[in-house]
Amino acid sequence: MSKQNEIRNNAVDSDYELITYVLSHDLKKPLRVLDTEYAELVTLLKNKHIFLGNIYLHEIEAAIQDMKILINALLEYMNLRNHPVMLTVVNCDNIILKAISNLSEQIIASNVTVNYANELHTIVGSEKYLIYVFRELIENAIKFRKKDVDTVITISCIEYKDKIQYIVEDNSIGIEEEFFEIIFTLFQRLHTKEEVIGYGIGLGMCKRIIEVCGGTINLESEVGKGSKFYLNFRKS
Repeated sequence: MSKQNEIRNNAVDSDYELITYVLSHDLKKPLRVLDTEYAELVTLLKNKHIFLGNIYLHEIEAAIQDMKILINALLEYMNLRNHPVMLTVVNCDNIILKAISNLSEQIIASNVTVNYANELHTIVGSEKYLIYVFRELIENAIKFRKKDVDTVITISCIEYKDKIQYIVEDNSIGIEEEFFEIIFTLFQRLHTKEEVIGYGIGLGMCKRIIEVCGGTINLESEVGKGSKFYLNFRKS
């Protein structure tokens, strides 16, 4: 078996394991909620307990929304492998400005400062998906900011002989080293949904997008001090 075929087969096996995991774990939870809450709702409505019935109805709606988000994320994730993505030379100034604009309300409400260098290098990629990547990294820094310190996010760029490296640095709560790989796996969360809103989708999607663009992503982080995400792209 050629090395290329081996890599492709390993990727297929990995995706199969992911789908199996999502179907057997992530999607089962909202299905259990639907099953249980629906039965309770029927009983309450039969007994004309309208107020309690509305509470169960709200929980059913939330479970349906969870299922929609999980299914759509899984489909988008798989589409990135199974369908060609048009790659072009893209202007990262525009990409980062659009990512910041998408999050302007959160940035202002959270008193966050986002700094980035002028005249950033162009790279080969997909503008639509790279906006998603930078938006996710900025949003994560906001989501996991320290409550007693003003959050500062800095986006910089370094040109090497064979690549362009973007660095997204923040002074958030940081990540323990043992979780550096786990956070890039789709649907893996370090915090409960009650602690931090989310589904464990963002960084897994970021990794897949950057790989589709021919690049890599890795990080350095220290608990209590913040994180640095390194995005490596081929030169345009």
